[in-house]
Amino acid sequence: MNYVWRSLDSLVAVQWASQWVKQNEPTGNLPMHEHLMIITALDLLSHRNDSSTQGMAYVRAICRGYDSVSVGCFCCCF
Repeated sequence: MNYVWRSLDSLVAVQWASQWVKQNEPTGNLPMHEHLMIITALDLLSHRNDSSTQGMAYVRAICRGYDSVSVGCFCCCF
């Protein structure tokens, strides 16, 4: 990942996370789990490039294999 990024398409982030699980789960590199959650400080964008998106996940995918992933924005202000 390029750390110069400040924002990321939220759907692309969920797709990347799902793909990562698909690649790593069969190798035994991941512990048993029901859901993968990624928290990022990047600004998550909607399909309209709106930065009000706080998180993204596939609908009805919780605890259902590779697509049970979500990405959420966590922004610290000091």
